[in-house]
Amino acid sequence: MRKKTAAKKRSYDRSSRVQSATESKEAVIELAMRLLQEQGEHFSIRKLAQATTYSERHLYRIFNGIEGLASAINLRLNRLLRLDTIFQELTLENLPDAAVEIFAQFNKNEKLVRAYLESPLGRAAREVWLREKRMHLKAFQFAEKEMKIILSASFWKLVKDEGQMSDEESLNYIRLLGQDLKARIREK
Repeated sequence: MRKKTAAKKRSYDRSSRVQSATESKEAVIELAMRLLQEQGEHFSIRKLAQATTYSERHLYRIFNGIEGLASAINLRLNRLLRLDTIFQELTLENLPDAAVEIFAQFNKNEKLVRAYLESPLGRAAREVWLREKRMHLKAFQFAEKEMKIILSASFWKLVKDEGQMSDEESLNYIRLLGQDLKARIREK
């Protein structure tokens, strides 16, 4: 009679698989950023899938839908533009300087910011951004809506396009708006 031997369990290293998946996701985000800048409003998940080895369905799965991809790109943009740091350090005292710093980052990365604003993914990302930034702006409750407006890329685009302002003029303008808002908050 044959002896039963316990089957050896294969050791499975999940860490290398997780690392590989993370690296793949990061590569897709980098590619999405590049395509977003190149294609602007014509950017789509379909075009992103065509540029990778993944199907659209797989991209939706790894990012948990369009909002997940929008959120990932939003995080990358926030890091690139230093927006998270600026918003975390935002106080009433540094409001005018923070507004200028945000506009300066938008000016410096104008092509990418415009592409982001004009793309369908950008619209989804802005919705995510507004929800995430809400907590940082809670300290200024009665001015929250106005601050969200003047510290946004959409407002920057309006100032640049409709106001036909140069980079320097837009920075001076946002500084004055920040100082005005700061004074009105203090009055209340």
